[in-house]
Formats: sequence, C-alpha cells, structure tokens
Amino acid sequence: MEHIENSSKNKIDGSGYCTHEYLSPSRMSSYGHQYSLAMKSKGASFLNVGSGNDFLNHLLTRQGKFVVDFDLNYSTKPIVCGKLPFLPFYNSSFDVVLCFQMLEHLPVSLLPTCLTEFARVGTKYVIISLPDVTYRGYEKIKHFTYKVTKHPQVWKKYEIPQ
Repeated sequence: MEHIENSSKNKIDGSGYCTHEYLSPSRMSSYGHQYSLAMKSKGASFLNVGSGNDFLNHLLTRQGKFVVDFDLNYSTKPIVCGKLPFLPFYNSSFDVVLCFQMLEHLPVSLLPTCLTEFARVGTKYVIISLPDVTYRGYEKIKHFTYKVTKHPQVWKKYEIPQ
C-alpha cells in the first residue's frame, strides 16, 4: 500500500510524472502511439486534455505544431489549468483534441458532457485513449467492480450532437 500512496502523492504534486518508474518502457511506447496518432491527424493545433507532463507537447511542438496542455494539476505546469467537464475555450479553437489515459479518472456520468465539450472546441478530430482492461490488474479490478455492482449503469455509446 505504501507504494500506491507515494505514487498518488507524486502525481498530485507533479513530481511523479518524470521518474524512471513512471516513464517505463510500456509508458514510453504509449507516448509513441499518442504522438503517432496526433501526427496522422495532420492537425496544426492541438488541445491536450489531462496532459500530466509536457512530453507529448514537447514532441509535437518540435514538429511545428501549436499545443495547449490543459490539466487540473497546476504543479504539472499546464498552459491552462482547469477542471472538466467544461473547457474554457471558444468553439472550434483547435484542429484536434487529445485525451489520453485520463477519462477513466472521472465519474462516468461526466463522459457525455466531456465528449460534447471536446467536439465543441475541436474542428477535425477528437482522439481518446483509455486503458486496456485486459492489460492491467488494477483496471481489471475496476471493470469487475463496475460489472458486479452495476455501477454506474450509464455505460453505453454516446453520439456527439452535431
């Protein structure tokens, strides 16, 4: 339990996002996939929701892309600090909205509003990634808990209003 508590503390104060434990080979591979998806979108401007560290921002800006990191955690030094589900940006502010490995930390009831907000501020793509429940034990436990307790019962496909 000690390791989990320390890990959570490090994410809260921002220091844990740059440790060798956090930046494991599998996580670095995930960053590679995120970067690849962003580049394939051919967008020029990106909103990176739940940015954590600025690793993806660094990679994309090196390619001449405009990137705004948006995160709840001020200590990670996002360009804009804020709280979902609402985004403090004008309609159609970005070509692409990125949200990698973050939505699972929010109540499922906020998902429709978050997706609507992503579609509102993005013009071309909304690219989302969630953890693979078959891959990590912690995610398997969360999935099993939701399945057994039937909580929440809003797991369904949502269409973003046009």
